[in-house]
Amino acid sequence: MPELSRCIGPLIDPPIESYTNGDQIILEPSDDANETIQIPRGLLTWHSSFFAAKLDSTADFGDCGANRIQTKEKLEVLKVFFSWVYTRRLKDPVRKPGDKEYLEFRLLSEVWFFGDFYGIPSLKNAAIDMMHEQNTISFMRPSDLRYIYENTLPVSELRKFVFDSLSLVQNPKTFFKLPQEDMPTALVWDILKQILIKMNGKWKPVSRSAWAKLNRCVWHDHAGPGGMVREEGRAPKRLKLSNAA
Repeated sequence: MPELSRCIGPLIDPPIESYTNGDQIILEPSDDANETIQIPRGLLTWHSSFFAAKLDSTADFGDCGANRIQTKEKLEVLKVFFSWVYTRRLKDPVRKPGDKEYLEFRLLSEVWFFGDFYGIPSLKNAAIDMMHEQNTISFMRPSDLRYIYENTLPVSELRKFVFDSLSLVQNPKTFFKLPQEDMPTALVWDILKQILIKMNGKWKPVSRSAWAKLNRCVWHDHAGPGGMVREEGRAPKRLKLSNAA
């Protein structure tokens, strides 16, 4: 495993009282009526700007008395969120032969979308970091590329990650072997612009070890815990960084 770059953004842990502050909020998945996820109100509203607003007694649209919330997320995504809230890990470490070291790229994408929708920047960063590490070994499937491009805006950190991972790691032979039906038009145009404008017409991929050392913060959101940011009433701050080839 090549040595990976480290995030230089601030890591702000929740206060101790957030683990015991208030009742348990029950999050209901969209695909399983028999299992739910429970997280202390204080912890949920610390990490998430969405839940901080929804459970705010002073907000006109808030529902401070709610302790059960129906989500549009799969149970699998909520379980990853639950693990991350308490351990800062997206999954358990490998303990026995056969255990997978990484979550699937598609699930990591869904976790990123969850963090983006519910205003949980550090969860998005954790998903990006696992993708970045996994990309030193294997690349995501073309169908995952399409899924991400079709569900993100051009300014999205996740789309930038996908573009960088394809344009900086893949070589032309590998790229042109990818199924055309799974290649989003916007991604192909982005690649062409990268080659023609920034690479002077020459596609120059980097090695896997060089990829591992790239500054992963260019794909991060360093705004801080969503609920804390909302409470402080300040605009999210982003670092201006680049991994330009």
